Amino acid sequence: MIGNFFRSGTLYTQEPIRVNDHDFVSNSDGKVAPHGLYDIYRNIGYVTLTTSHDTSEFACECIRRWWLTYGKYDYSGSNSLLLLCDCGGSNNARYYIFKEDLQKLSDELKIKIRIAHFPPYTSKYNPIEHRLFPHITRACKGVIFKSIEIVNDFVAKTKTSTGLKVFTSILDKNFKTGRKVADDFKKNMRIRYSPGNTLKKKKCQLSYQFGYIYRIDWRIDPCENPRTGASHAQTRNVPIIG
Repeated sequence: MIGNFFRSGTLYTQEPIRVNDHDFVSNSDGKVAPHGLYDIYRNIGYVTLTTSHDTSEFACECIRRWWLTYGKYDYSGSNSLLLLCDCGGSNNARYYIFKEDLQKLSDELKIKIRIAHFPPYTSKYNPIEHRLFPHITRACKGVIFKSIEIVNDFVAKTKTSTGLKVFTSILDKNFKTGRKVADDFKKNMRIRYSPGNTLKKKKCQLSYQFGYIYRIDWRIDPCENPRTGASHAQTRNVPIIG
């Protein structure tokens, strides 16, 4: 929450700072909802902040902004995106509204999006929980979040001796809650579920047991084998952890 609230940690100041020891919502000036993406190839984190709600639309908008700002330039020529996601939250594996927003995103960007969800209660095995979020917490220790700009500045200062860098941005947009899935989405959705639940990626040293793996196509590939669902064309997959 944004306001003059106590946060654990120490901070160098020129004079003592008086803060409230209880963070009641009635005394706050709003809240900050972050969404993080982590590029395991480049060891770079991308954090988007908003004062609105943490919804599936917000999650997909963060992916969209990352791709248009960084992804399509860092991985030029790629036509497939791999996202490792937790099972709950705004990118819940069981929410069709998240799948619908992903379908719209895939159609807009004209890339295939492959989603791999960790099983419930196993988010601690998600690499982003070890390689990005703890370092952001350390960089913000003791800082009083009086505005979203302060949060943005201190998150952007996150770095490690191994070369971690974090790029941040503020998304000034209102995201509505309680959105419903379109009536014909489940019938017409172009989502293909993988038969197995193990995803192995030797190049980036990934070998995890996933609960749900599915792929979203922006169009039907004429070179694709309809029996196996595999494409004969060479594709380049971009792994991003969110």
